[in-house]
Amino acid sequence: MRHSTAMMILIALWAALYLPGLGDPELRGEEGRRILPAREMLRRGDYVVPYSEGRPYHRKPPGINWSIAAFFKLTGQQNGWTARLPSVLGLLGLAVAGWWAGKTFGGPNMAWALALALMLNVGMAEKARLIEIEALYVSLAGMGMLLWMASWVKGASVARMWLVTVIPFALANLVKGPVYLLFFYAFVLIALRRSGRLRDLRHPAHWLSLALALAPMVWWGYVVQQRMLEMPALPPIMDEDGNAPSLRSPGDVWWQQIAGRLTFQNINASDWAQLPFRVLLIFSPWPLLAGWLAWKHRSQPPRQDRLSILRSALGWGSLISCGAFCLLPSTRARYLMSALAPVCAWSVLTIFAWWRGQDRSRPILLSLVSLAALIVPWWLPLDSRAQVVGLNACGVLIAWFAWNALRRVTEPLRLFVQVVPSMLLTVLILMTTIQPVLNLHENVRPTAEKILLHTNQPGIIAAISPGPQPFLFYLGNRCVEVAKISELPPDTTYLLMSPQSWADEDFRARLAGRGFTELLVSVTDQRFAPEKGREYLLIGKVP
Repeated sequence: MRHSTAMMILIALWAALYLPGLGDPELRGEEGRRILPAREMLRRGDYVVPYSEGRPYHRKPPGINWSIAAFFKLTGQQNGWTARLPSVLGLLGLAVAGWWAGKTFGGPNMAWALALALMLNVGMAEKARLIEIEALYVSLAGMGMLLWMASWVKGASVARMWLVTVIPFALANLVKGPVYLLFFYAFVLIALRRSGRLRDLRHPAHWLSLALALAPMVWWGYVVQQRMLEMPALPPIMDEDGNAPSLRSPGDVWWQQIAGRLTFQNINASDWAQLPFRVLLIFSPWPLLAGWLAWKHRSQPPRQDRLSILRSALGWGSLISCGAFCLLPSTRARYLMSALAPVCAWSVLTIFAWWRGQDRSRPILLSLVSLAALIVPWWLPLDSRAQVVGLNACGVLIAWFAWNALRRVTEPLRLFVQVVPSMLLTVLILMTTIQPVLNLHENVRPTAEKILLHTNQPGIIAAISPGPQPFLFYLGNRCVEVAKISELPPDTTYLLMSPQSWADEDFRARLAGRGFTELLVSVTDQRFAPEKGREYLLIGKVP
């Protein structure tokens, strides 16, 4: 098959799996923290210092904000579909890199298997349809790791082996930072040691590539720190970590986050015990099948060719790095998604190394899908048992379909290909059955709609220190975020603020001097529960 034909098929499959209904679900999770600073970048024309609530927001490097702002600018549309495009495009890039690396490992069959494994896993099925950091970060870091693997297996020069990682790693650093390096060097060190090539770490190209990958992030942090020294003082405001974000440099904020992950103060014993199983679920189903095959053939002597050494290094490196992360007191399963590329590469190499024709009728996928069909729906925030039973029925249908596909498996590639119809059926059910039901129970858009009903006059809606609330996105370009009254745009017609600010007599008098005296409506952020939501007041300007 020609490369162009293979890419067309891969793009068509990716589009069928991840583009339908991409913008339909309302914002959730951390999406507001990524989109709102991007919108502020466009409004302010400042692409160096991201802003949220009218304050510098540098808890993470701005790579994801830049990507969202770029698509807003290129498409001329600011909606959920364009905001989430960077995530799904990142996944496409990862799949293409997987196809190229797999072709280097073992030809076209392995190329397709690795590309499909990277696209068809639980973690990416969830995260790639959201504009959160994980999907874009894991994709960029995974591209760099796969390029290194392919170069090493091919026996490329030491300089090329390291330098091919510079661009994807530099972009990954600008999205989240160098956390992925812990998972990268875990298997690199083992591979180099077992091949007697540890001296490659001392090569100047290695240190040059590392410096070039870190340089953009370090430069950005330095520029932001210098800019903050010139900024006027802002009223102190505490975030959820008890920090005053506008008063801290990027280095201080990042160090505070690292220290928070290492403290036992807020550890949840139950979550900590469940973490390894949640991590395994994120990478499923491939490591489960590969692990079973590796255990079955554990008594066979290991080979010493480069591909076998890489497979062993990927397995042990992923196990050690993920195990170490799971021991941290305040970690989350999504933090370990950076190991997706090594885990999938190990799984594919292991399946191709140990798969035998007589194993094809074993109900491996049937067991996994049936288990998900019976258990997962009960963990979802659904409103009735009827919805759960309906999802169970869909899951049983998928399990039956997978079982019929498994009976015809004759080679490892067929195993990966047969998962595709099940995924497509899942997307179809999600778009035609589940998402319309979820749209009836939205709790972010209705808050914005209630505000818009009372803002029929033209002008700006200024939110004063509102927090990273997703409903602000649905107020459109009329909504701006400010930290103090003096920052209000001249054409501001409405204010959105907390009841505590409105109750402050001095603050209220300053607003009255600008004509903001009319309390129009009170709304509550309903993302969690009405009794836990955050209340906001909409104040109108009297002509």
